[in-house]
Amino acid sequence: MPKTPMHPTQDQVDRYLVHLQKDLRREPTTVSGYRDELEQLVHRGFALTTTDLTRFVDEKLNGTPLAPQTRNRRLAILRGFLRFLQSKKEFRGRPLAGMKRAKVPRHDPIATTYDELTQALETLARRQWSWRRARDGAILVLLFYSALRVSELQRLDVGQVDLATAVLRRVRRKGAKVEDVVLHPCAVEAVVLYLSVRPEGPAAALFLAKHSERTGIRSIQKMLSKLGAEAGLGNRLHPHALRHACATELASAGVATSLIQRHLAHESITTTERYIHVLTAPVRLAVAHLSSAPLEALKKPDDG
Repeated sequence: MPKTPMHPTQDQVDRYLVHLQKDLRREPTTVSGYRDELEQLVHRGFALTTTDLTRFVDEKLNGTPLAPQTRNRRLAILRGFLRFLQSKKEFRGRPLAGMKRAKVPRHDPIATTYDELTQALETLARRQWSWRRARDGAILVLLFYSALRVSELQRLDVGQVDLATAVLRRVRRKGAKVEDVVLHPCAVEAVVLYLSVRPEGPAAALFLAKHSERTGIRSIQKMLSKLGAEAGLGNRLHPHALRHACATELASAGVATSLIQRHLAHESITTTERYIHVLTAPVRLAVAHLSSAPLEALKKPDDG
């Protein structure tokens, strides 16, 4: 008699999410994303079989194919969930064994240039003075000079700003890493200016919203988008573009890729190299200045 396929339960999903949060210390946004995917798995009635999981990984609810990045993310979530069930002796089998990651087309990252950063700051300076203008300027400058991810910046507390040594203390980076981040003098100046006018309140958050609570990630993204449009930069002003810009400027200044990797908190130096690929053009221009070698000796002699 064939064995009945196992269907995951909401209880198993809930326990796995607790494991992610408490044992693996995943970020709340990560746990929320896992919840959305795994609850879909449960509610759509998929069994833990190769046939069902292939469908779940490959297709949207309406049957259209998932984008490669979304497919790979869903596959990674499933693998983690199944490992958890196997560790609890609640599931046996390897339904994902033959399933491979989709090839993701490479998209070269867009970096905000230093001139565009200056343009955005000049646009911001034309606005009426307020503590919000000081806050937005500090956010813009800190994202560029410290190469923080927007989630890392949004989580900062006032107590982490060590002005005496120009360091952000114990910044929570991607992958649950905690490390100090050095501050450029411009970033120090912008943060000092903001702190001098930051509203009083019980919130420990460095960057506040209008009601003295921590400002949200989406609010930061919207602020930069609006400022970029106002400055005539289109969609080029956003947190990740500023992070790219920092890497590009450091590489242009001759900083070693390994040090840029450390500043950006990349796990792999390959990722850092993608950020600074835009330097190919100036290198090509420099190489063109080399004298031409006599290549006649390499050519094939004429017949006869």
